[in-house]
Amino acid sequence: DCLKMFRMELEAIFIPYLLSGKSGINWPKVVQHNVISQAQKFASFLEHFEGLTKGKVVLSLPPDMPAIKAEMSATQNDKTRRAIHIHETAIIQWSRHIRAILAQDSSQQLDHLEAGGTFPGATNELAFWAKRHENLRGVVKQLSSPRVRQVTQVLANASSAYVASFDNLMTELDVALVESRDIHVHLSTLRKPLENLENAAFHDIPGHLHPIFHLISLIWHTSAHYDSRRLKVFFRMLSNTVVLGVTKFLTATDLFSDASSATVLNKLHDALSVASKFKEVFFKYRTRVNAQHNKPWRLEETTVFSRVDKILQRIRDLIEVFEVKNRFARLENFEPGGNRGTELHEVVLQVFKEFEEEALTWGNIVSGIIDPSSTAFEEAYTAFSAKVEKYDDRIALVVGKCFPECQAYQTLKLLEAIKDWKMRSVAVERETRLGELMTRVR
Repeated sequence: DCLKMFRMELEAIFIPYLLSGKSGINWPKVVQHNVISQAQKFASFLEHFEGLTKGKVVLSLPPDMPAIKAEMSATQNDKTRRAIHIHETAIIQWSRHIRAILAQDSSQQLDHLEAGGTFPGATNELAFWAKRHENLRGVVKQLSSPRVRQVTQVLANASSAYVASFDNLMTELDVALVESRDIHVHLSTLRKPLENLENAAFHDIPGHLHPIFHLISLIWHTSAHYDSRRLKVFFRMLSNTVVLGVTKFLTATDLFSDASSATVLNKLHDALSVASKFKEVFFKYRTRVNAQHNKPWRLEETTVFSRVDKILQRIRDLIEVFEVKNRFARLENFEPGGNRGTELHEVVLQVFKEFEEEALTWGNIVSGIIDPSSTAFEEAYTAFSAKVEKYDDRIALVVGKCFPECQAYQTLKLLEAIKDWKMRSVAVERETRLGELMTRVR
């Protein structure tokens, strides 16, 4: 491709031409060395970037100069000093690329993605370790080549200060490779169960959680490098998978369609049950692991269950919204008795009309109503709850005024109509007569 051709021309023609000293350009030595250095850095960058476009980490080699032998003389002329500088530049660039790989951490990547509104599932953790192992293995293979050994030998003979630090980095690289191999091999056993979970029907999700938790318990026991920090990342991603299943099951269109409130409530309770199973299974296996092994699960539950807890609370709030909707739906047919029945009935109908208009506003936040990271729902829910309290107070006043005038059969109808209002403590507290009524109901 064009990128590769440009780099090859740079390395095969332009840089050797500058190094030959036959360019005919009368530059000061400082400027000449700086131009050569920048050209070599650019060629190195191109080679590294070319590798990244193919998903690989490529360590670019310095120009091959046969005139420079491994045995460097004690007295160094300009040419040999320039050669040493070229080799040191290469080893500095290698060190930078290697440290970048070693610094890669799935926890930081997860934090960055979630901060940007992307919530990867558990298979992403498997992909991270597979890619990390591939990159580390590829780098170690490149560093084992004769050309790399020649570079390090040249610098060692020249007593370069970079050799010792590079040797230490190589040790870190070997340790990281062993670690990545261990974790990659262990986590790869989870691929099929995780794929089954992602493709499962919603009501089948709890059944697919048990094999995953069983395997992660075995990995925790047998892997020499899988620690609490990495386990926490896995469970955070696994919770993202569960939350994604919930959001697919509870679409805003279905919730606020023409379906009856009873149908919607059944669906919400199903979602609440399935999402709750994730925490139940977690605590079950954590208890088992902590009892059987000397290596307990020490995890911050608030971090692990952050999104699951949010979606559970969102479902509970939605359940309350639809239960309130059911409760107020009965007002349409509520006819207060007594001498002021007609007057009070008009008040009830007005409350019902206002509530219906308020309920329609939920259609304005359809896009984020199931998303646990969206704040639109919390704002709408807070405003809705405040208005419902006011509606409750108005209904409490109506009940308080009509109850003393009701005949026996009217009292029974009244009790049936307001049976769910006893769940609203604010209405009971603000209306003495309704409080007395609740006592009679109980």
